[in-house]
Amino acid sequence: MDRLCFEPKINTVVQCYQRTVSLKALNCGSALMMSKNSDLVQHEVQKLPDYELRAWLRKAPDHSTNEAPVRGMRIVISYRASDASIQPNDPGAETLSHLPFSRETFLEIMDHFHLSHSFVRTVLRGGLHFSSNILNAPPYPHPFRCFNMRMDNSWSRDLAMAASANIGTGMTYALFHGCDEQDVKVLMDWLKITICSAGHPLLLPAFFAELQLRRQYRNHSPGAQPASLQKDAFDYDNTTREVLGMYQDTGFLETGLTKLRRGLKQMEGQLAAIRITVPETQADFIAKESVRIGDRLEEMMDDYEGLIAECRLITDGASLLNNAVSPSSYLPILYPKPVSD
Repeated sequence: MDRLCFEPKINTVVQCYQRTVSLKALNCGSALMMSKNSDLVQHEVQKLPDYELRAWLRKAPDHSTNEAPVRGMRIVISYRASDASIQPNDPGAETLSHLPFSRETFLEIMDHFHLSHSFVRTVLRGGLHFSSNILNAPPYPHPFRCFNMRMDNSWSRDLAMAASANIGTGMTYALFHGCDEQDVKVLMDWLKITICSAGHPLLLPAFFAELQLRRQYRNHSPGAQPASLQKDAFDYDNTTREVLGMYQDTGFLETGLTKLRRGLKQMEGQLAAIRITVPETQADFIAKESVRIGDRLEEMMDDYEGLIAECRLITDGASLLNNAVSPSSYLPILYPKPVSD
């Protein structure tokens, strides 16, 4: 952790549960209330300074002995550290290595949430990342399934997430790091409409992938036609430079999109592993939610396939255009090495 910088600030915490409550029959004069089941939803959002965040972590209820799944989430959303001397559009200017906690608070988050400590490497590596592992944490009868995810730091609004889910208790814990106010609003809105799916280990990783796809559409669109070609008379040298730049940018974008699609395939592979290890009390719920999450992962992979195809059309067109303008330049030698699925 030597490369991490700790600067305590105010962060947002979220706690939401969905419990099935049995109401017993009550004799109320001439009326009789029959017993029935009802879903009780609790949703709490707070902004806490560093020392209160540690107190919030320590007063968490113990779910290790739950007889029935609670299906809830406890999430810490940390804001991105900012530096006034940095230009707002500089890629990678505001790095995720600046954590808005004290060192003690960060370690308590990792321990109380049963997160994988490899999250530190995920934050520092800087590139696209998805990984998962199993963590045994007695006295919990079932192990935690841990996930680490990170967006690429080629632009300044990258995010990272560490999550853990206990399929026996139905509890999910997560740290979303590097958020701004818009990210927090999106996350809050999304949690309100997906509380019924809380308890599935891939719920939060699927949301992170959804957020990543939205940002891909918003921030990384393939290049347009070179400006010099839109004039009646254009400069061959300038056009060649523009085409080469567009060719390289789009080629690297295609490589990044392929990596993102590969991460979704890895996530999809986790669905089968989860079904094998699910306890009987959760079997029906996990099966239903796995179908829903699996369908959305397939849709996102199709979206990435369309973006990749668009990149290939642009690189092919740029190659033809450059050969027409400057036959002595050979674009294929600049083409990035493809990433296999």
